[in-house]
Amino acid sequence: MKKSFTLIELIVVIAIIAILAAIIAPNAFKAIEKAKISEVIGDVKAMGSATLTYYADMGFFPPDVVKDVDPGFVKPLPYSAINGSGMESTSAATTHPSNWKDMVNASWDGPYLDTYPAACPWGDGYDYDYWPNGRHNLGPGVYIGLRGLPNTIVNKLNNQSIFAPLSAGFTDSTEYLVSSL
Repeated sequence: MKKSFTLIELIVVIAIIAILAAIIAPNAFKAIEKAKISEVIGDVKAMGSATLTYYADMGFFPPDVVKDVDPGFVKPLPYSAINGSGMESTSAATTHPSNWKDMVNASWDGPYLDTYPAACPWGDGYDYDYWPNGRHNLGPGVYIGLRGLPNTIVNKLNNQSIFAPLSAGFTDSTEYLVSSL
C-alpha cells in the first residue's frame, strides 16, 4: 500500500504558506522602502559633507553644473563628464574668482566622494545646485535637488532628513538646503 498525501492535506499546507506569505510580504516591501529612504538620506548627507569640505579647501563652493554631473567632488573641475575635458559652468563665470580654475588645480584635495551618486532609488538623478543669488523663491545657498519623487516618499524624507526640505516653485522636485550663503 502506497502512502501519499490527501488533497485536503495539500490544500491545508498551501493555505498555511499563503497566510505566511501574506504576513511577510508587506514587511519585506516596507524594509525595501526604508532602505531606499536611507540610501537617499545617506547620499544627501555625503554630498552635503563633500560640499562643505570642498568649500573649506577652496574658499568657494563648487559651481552649479547640469543635473547628474559631478560638480567637482570626485574629479576636479573643469572637466566634461561627456568627453573628459572643457566643462564650463554657467555660474562660475559670475560667482567664482576669475582664476578659479587655477585655484582648483592648486588646492583641490579630493576626491570628496568616492563616486558621484548616479541616481536616487526612484530613478531620477541628484541635482547639485549652487544659487548664490537664490532662485525660485529660495534664498541664496547650496541645494541638493531630488526630482520625480512620489509625494509619500518626499513626506517620509522630510521627516527623517537632517536638511531642511524646500519645494518653492517646483512641481516635481524637492530641494534640500545644504548651506545658506
